[in-house]
Amino acid sequence: MGVVGVLSGVAISIGVPYVVLAQGANLGSGVQTALIIAALVVGGSVSIASAVLGLVMPRRIPGAWTRAEHWKGWARQGREWKRFAEEMEEEAGGKQRRR
Repeated sequence: MGVVGVLSGVAISIGVPYVVLAQGANLGSGVQTALIIAALVVGGSVSIASAVLGLVMPRRIPGAWTRAEHWKGWARQGREWKRFAEEMEEEAGGKQRRR
């Protein structure tokens, strides 16, 4: 994922100034300069952020929670907790509890 982001940032940094210079003849020099600087800043930021996050973020997190069976069990427990809460409300007779 980091490589794709870096390439996208480079494409922004190169592509936008190319288009502005090729097609922006009606724009003033100040507007062209501002657009080119903005494209370089945005493209560089995308490249740097993608490279840093690509290096820092792990591709796989080891542990029990990465397996689907554990998530399914956790979801089943959640349904049981909901049933337990509904039973407790029924036992209370629908009365509001005091705090």
